[in-house]
Amino acid sequence: MASVRTILIAFGILGCGSTNPGAPLADAGPSDALSDPPSESSADATDASVADAPDAGAATGLIVPLYTYPTDGTWAVLIQAKTIHPSVPIVAIINPDSGPGTSKSSDYATGIASLKAAGVRVIGYVPTGYGTSSYSGVSQVEGEMDDYAAWYPDLEGIFFDEMSTSAGEQSYYATLAAHASSLSFAMTVGNPGTAVPSALLGIFTVLVIYEDANLPAASAIDAYQATYGSAPFAFIAYGVPSLPSAATMQSLDAYVAYEYVTDLAGANPYDALPSYFANEVAALGP
Repeated sequence: MASVRTILIAFGILGCGSTNPGAPLADAGPSDALSDPPSESSADATDASVADAPDAGAATGLIVPLYTYPTDGTWAVLIQAKTIHPSVPIVAIINPDSGPGTSKSSDYATGIASLKAAGVRVIGYVPTGYGTSSYSGVSQVEGEMDDYAAWYPDLEGIFFDEMSTSAGEQSYYATLAAHASSLSFAMTVGNPGTAVPSALLGIFTVLVIYEDANLPAASAIDAYQATYGSAPFAFIAYGVPSLPSAATMQSLDAYVAYEYVTDLAGANPYDALPSYFANEVAALGP
């Protein structure tokens, strides 16, 4: 899929900015081993990270790529949905310009504060280029996190897009996670968009283990549930024409703490909310 770095919209997971706001979240990049079975050692490594993720028994929530501008009506719709369904956990990924941009935006500051006041957790998008791109440097990504922290104090975390599936990048992502923690970002989300080797588990509080067109099969997202429960994982599905049945969604909810399903597709399925968004939120409520 096209790199999310090329999108900049404000509905949570992706961004909206100067370079084609709203392409799908990036696919897995270079990989040397996908879906290694979780080991006991990887389970130990996950303990600290899972502490900040939802409890395994908690309600499944939404992780929304809010790649629209803060004055766009989608932000108000998201706030209204959270107000109507306060028990549904919602995370919004904002993306001013394939990252925080070059300066603070008063519109983003106000919009983020409004989302937080409504009970929505807001995290900021940064691309990592699979650890191997020109913009993957640790100092550059850490600098973007520093800007988010300085400009938008209501942010609760960071969304690391274009996450590698290579075990060799473990140290790289651990360094980024440590920096996020040093800035008091409680939530860190990695987006490999697929399963990863055991070495990459436990680095971030949540991993997006599926991001693609159509709903995932259970076999695409169940690799770690037996060892880790649903807490550290999420999936994102676009191009889903109608809201799946409650039975279908419940069968997938067992494997993740967060999900997002949209009927939008094409180059940027995140430049608006799905037509069935209100029903999607309601379906996750009590």
